[in-house]
Amino acid sequence: MSVSSNSSFVSDINAQVQHMIENYTAFVENIESQAGDIVMEALQPTFEKSLNLVPYDTGDLYESGYLEKVQFKGLAQVEIGYGRGGNPDYAIPVHEDLDVSHAPPTQAKYLQQPLEEDAQDIERSIEAGFRIAAGFNGGMG
Repeated sequence: MSVSSNSSFVSDINAQVQHMIENYTAFVENIESQAGDIVMEALQPTFEKSLNLVPYDTGDLYESGYLEKVQFKGLAQVEIGYGRGGNPDYAIPVHEDLDVSHAPPTQAKYLQQPLEEDAQDIERSIEAGFRIAAGFNGGMG
């Protein structure tokens, strides 16, 4: 192999590697851009269950519920909860106090219980969402 053809070979390999890096980078950026929506969609049914269980007196606790995407260090993060920032200040005690009676179907552990019950469904939904985002629409392989 001549020096000229060797140089051409190395140049071709470098171009191919650069193309692979660009494709991989685009793939990762695509997944990252969809991650928040995938997790939001997976958690939505669970959040709706929690809304049916959250004790309702004045409506403040119910209205304090949230499921939303936020940006954290440039990436989407999903937050779910009640009483953000301590408003209302009784969100945590109402959630944790198992000794207080609530009118059915409301209850303590109004968020924890649905999260625990739905954990496998949430996991499957997130996995399916990422598989679709990655272009693996077929079977589980």
